[in-house]
Amino acid sequence: MINYLEGKLVEKYPTRIVVDVGGVGYNINIPLSTFDRLQTPGSQLRILTYLHVRKDCQQLYGFITGEEKHLFGLLLSISGIGPKLALTILSGGSVKEIKSAIANKSARILNNIPGVGKKTSERIIVELREKIGDMPELKTEAGDKQTLKQEIIFNDAVLALVSLGYKQLAAKQAVKKAASNVKVKEDTTPEKVIREALRVI
Repeated sequence: MINYLEGKLVEKYPTRIVVDVGGVGYNINIPLSTFDRLQTPGSQLRILTYLHVRKDCQQLYGFITGEEKHLFGLLLSISGIGPKLALTILSGGSVKEIKSAIANKSARILNNIPGVGKKTSERIIVELREKIGDMPELKTEAGDKQTLKQEIIFNDAVLALVSLGYKQLAAKQAVKKAASNVKVKEDTTPEKVIREALRVI
């Protein structure tokens, strides 16, 4: 998995960016919430990424904050929601607004997002309300490399456990303990933390 890319921002559009990393230009799909935080082309950029692989193509999705990436992953766990719709939902408001709509069962707010109908909004609320209630607040932006790396590992591990059927709170507590046990370092991977978390959960 490509957790993040660091390079020069070459092109910037509301729905995608191009980042030059070592002479290779990566096309990355982004939500509006990320676009609003980007600097001008030519600046250095570190962006969190999610690689979506299909038989016919591979697409990168990028996020400035861990919160955005985490919510994107949770949305993808819902049947009927693919990367394109998940990105549209993230573009429909801030992470805080979307979380609030889910937690408060405000289907009307979700319905106002293009492509999200009544059934989809209800499914989002039913499947994510409990998880959103204890969703980790990841406010650190792409800056402190070590802190960012720890948050990426923590987030990916929690998301993996949730996808395996564990409750969000139990997954978060297990990953926190596991991260402490393995002492997150430069060579630590989400897989190492997940294996340790499965031992202590």
